[in-house]
Amino acid sequence: EVASAPIPPTNEPAIDVEDLEEFSLRPAPQGVRVKCRITRDKKGMDRGMYPTYYLHLEREDGKKVFLLAGRKRKKSKTSNYLISIDPTDLSRGGESFIGKLR
Repeated sequence: EVASAPIPPTNEPAIDVEDLEEFSLRPAPQGVRVKCRITRDKKGMDRGMYPTYYLHLEREDGKKVFLLAGRKRKKSKTSNYLISIDPTDLSRGGESFIGKLR
C-alpha cells in the first residue's frame, strides 16, 4: 500500500474578494498574509510615459485574481496615481474610482 501524505491544513482563512470595493477599502485581517503581484503594462498610446499598473492576488492554486489598477495622472507634476477597481476605467469620475496615491 502506498500511503499519501496528508495535506496540512492552512491556518489562514480564505480571502473573500467578491466585492472588490469592500476588499480594497478594508485592512487585511490580523495574522493573514495577502500575497499579491504588481505588473506594469507599457503598451498603447501614451502608456510609455503613463504605464498602467495592475495588482493581482495570487491564490495557493496559482490562479491570479484582479484587485486594483493604477496609472499616473497625466496633468500632475508630482507623482499622483489614480487607483481603480476596474482595469479599463481609470477615470476620476467613474464608479470604480477608489482614490489617489501621492
